[in-house]
Amino acid sequence: MFTIGCRPNLQTYSILITKFAEIGESREVQQLFDHMFQKGMAPDAATYTSVIAMLCEENKYEQAMEIFNKSLTQDAEVASSVLTVFILALCKQGNFKGAISVMCCVPSNVESMNSHVILLKNLTDAGEVEMAIEHVKWIRSNCSSSLHNIMNELVASLSTSASLQHVTKLIQYLYSERLVDEADPWMKLIGNMYA
Repeated sequence: MFTIGCRPNLQTYSILITKFAEIGESREVQQLFDHMFQKGMAPDAATYTSVIAMLCEENKYEQAMEIFNKSLTQDAEVASSVLTVFILALCKQGNFKGAISVMCCVPSNVESMNSHVILLKNLTDAGEVEMAIEHVKWIRSNCSSSLHNIMNELVASLSTSASLQHVTKLIQYLYSERLVDEADPWMKLIGNMYA
């Protein structure tokens, strides 16, 4: 298409990259992505997320991080959308340490509340409650202004968790640190379980 004189626009690149990523043509995806930058076109969030999801599926985490870093330099709003998909993709692959590492280096101008919730929920679902607790401590130290909202969203999201045992352990920790109160429905449920 490019060789016969058609000038691709953002939508053309995005569609091609998304489709090639869906079928696992990583070489084609990388070439198109690089070509976009050479032509001075800024990828949109969908393009970034297609590339990152594919790279995570292929366990190419360093390359995925490079792509994420490009989104950070482009636009904070785009980077926020990309971050959410990046954390989901890392968690899906069981790369929780990688996801935590990414979350710990996100600049403050990038909205990350949803990504923290996704990470904490996935850690809890996977039985990695100690890692979740350590990440809560990190959030408390580094994102204190968002802590209350993150905890509210997390507690709401835990209703879809498969393991009540893991949820109970996390909720008990959150309660002991006064991050949830006695009136929280989870505290009532836990109280009824042990009554």
